[in-house]
Amino acid sequence: MKENITRTDPEATVRPRAVSFPSPRTGEAQGGLKPRGSKHGGPQPSGSEPDPGPGIVPLLDAVASAVGDVPALLELARAAGRAWPQPGQGSTATHWELLASVAAVDVAAGRIFEPHLDAMAILAQSGRDPGRVDGAWGVFAAEGPGARLEAKEGDSGILLGGSKPWCSLAPLLDHAVITAHTENGGRAAFAVDLHHPGVTCEEPAWVARGLQEIPSGTVHFSQVPAEQLGGDGWYFSRPGFAWGGMGVAACWLGGAVAVARDYKESLRDAADRGREPDQIALA
Repeated sequence: MKENITRTDPEATVRPRAVSFPSPRTGEAQGGLKPRGSKHGGPQPSGSEPDPGPGIVPLLDAVASAVGDVPALLELARAAGRAWPQPGQGSTATHWELLASVAAVDVAAGRIFEPHLDAMAILAQSGRDPGRVDGAWGVFAAEGPGARLEAKEGDSGILLGGSKPWCSLAPLLDHAVITAHTENGGRAAFAVDLHHPGVTCEEPAWVARGLQEIPSGTVHFSQVPAEQLGGDGWYFSRPGFAWGGMGVAACWLGGAVAVARDYKESLRDAADRGREPDQIALA
């Protein structure tokens, strides 16, 4: 789902717009993308244009130009991972606003940005420096019947073996934060190189029609080295686990804002042509 942007027409009047989250108490934007002239709570579906933070307009233009081009969007996500604020460090609302703004341009783009940024946050929370991390990352933490990934100590360190379902974009990524069952009976997070010869990506059996650019299939691991991030249970108990889930919600919110914007524009166009509003418009 995309905003109504004519990318090939330099005279097009519809441009990507940021999404701002006003404070529930004051109505003022609590993140870094502050709307002008709005006193109403909730994210801004249209109305007055936001006064975006530095760099957001070129970013959204770049996302609009790259819609459907997953490698190009992954490059933009990597750049965002180096520049955007991380959640839990005082600018969490701004982080979510940026995710919502990208998803308002294109939901698939939001779903490309979000896991890479979540992986950067997880690595930072585990003590690693995201600035020294290369490549495009994903986060694979789903479980499913008939698929089990195990982490076992080998002569050369921790090795992953088994299968992990619902690994979005795995064939196009370089690395992932992935959860696996440990020998202690718990589950832990691990950093893994997806280019290792022991990694095999299965063709997805199910395709999301609304997110065709985001294949999500099962990945098989055979004696794949991995670096553990935190201890058993750390991935699920850290405060960042909730922040990551809210980042996904920010993407869905951005998509909903884009629908509201398109709907409002269609109502205005219809009114300009003299059409009376129907029951849905009156609601």
